[in-house]
Amino acid sequence: MRIYRQVIIMCHLKLVIQVKYQSNEPEIVFDEQKIQKQQIRVKNKKLYLISKRFIDIIFSIIGIILLLIPIFFIVALFIKIEDRKGPVIFKQLRVGENGKTFEIYKFRSMITNAEGFKLLLAHQNEASGPVFKMKQDPRVTKVGRFLRKTSLDELP
Repeated sequence: MRIYRQVIIMCHLKLVIQVKYQSNEPEIVFDEQKIQKQQIRVKNKKLYLISKRFIDIIFSIIGIILLLIPIFFIVALFIKIEDRKGPVIFKQLRVGENGKTFEIYKFRSMITNAEGFKLLLAHQNEASGPVFKMKQDPRVTKVGRFLRKTSLDELP
């Protein structure tokens, strides 16, 4: 049934040269040149592009909401289960291009008051300059290790 509908549509568009019935299934011969030339014509291209963009944005927002809200909720739940005292979201001031400062928001992957413990661990710093790096940082929680490995801590 589906094949016959397609043949009728293709015949209407004058893309089919002939249909042969040698067995139960029809053999369809297409005019390849006409298929390549066939285009969808839109009368109001600007309206079409605006409405297409609008639909893309709406469905993207819906998709993000349906996908990310459960992930946010699960991550927040695991962070709170491991350490009930601290916040779920971590806010930090960073320096960007041309020395401009900005705030970043991340899921908390370290213990509460990790910045205070940084001074105690300063002698184990593996990086130079203002960056503080340790391969086995004791301030990182078990959930935080997973979040960092999967980059889920960067979502917010």
